Amino acid sequence: MRLMVTLAFALLMGGLVQASDVKQGALEIQQPWARASIPGTTTGAIYLKLGNSADVPDALVGAKADGLADRIELHTHVHEKGVMKMRQVSKVVVPAKGSIALQPGAEHIMLFGLKRALKSGEKIPLTLQFEKAGMVAVEVKVEAIDANPADMQKKAH
Repeated sequence: MRLMVTLAFALLMGGLVQASDVKQGALEIQQPWARASIPGTTTGAIYLKLGNSADVPDALVGAKADGLADRIELHTHVHEKGVMKMRQVSKVVVPAKGSIALQPGAEHIMLFGLKRALKSGEKIPLTLQFEKAGMVAVEVKVEAIDANPADMQKKAH
């Protein structure tokens, strides 16, 4: 009996660690994170993984974070003549029965005109807008300036 109680407590605590993950209908938002601001900058980026268990695709079409930045855009990276450049996109498609990772060097949520620096350890509220799932509130954890996607995967497991 004691073993069962211990296992139940461990499972509960594991769930609390992943409290920033959100599920709404067929859509799942996992590991939303951002890097702490580099001193003197007014831009930032948010990364996360989007999963879709539905038989039809959905799409991330926007994001809001009241009072955090002047504007928030969806971006991707493209190679043009050997140079990596960021480009705004109108949406990020989440495939049916699939997933997509918004990560450095790929699709991401870009913050312009930050009203304040993003500080390691803080959590910031963000509302994501999807074509089908509608508005979904998430909490974004700000990680160290040198954080990378591999670090985030390790924390999730």
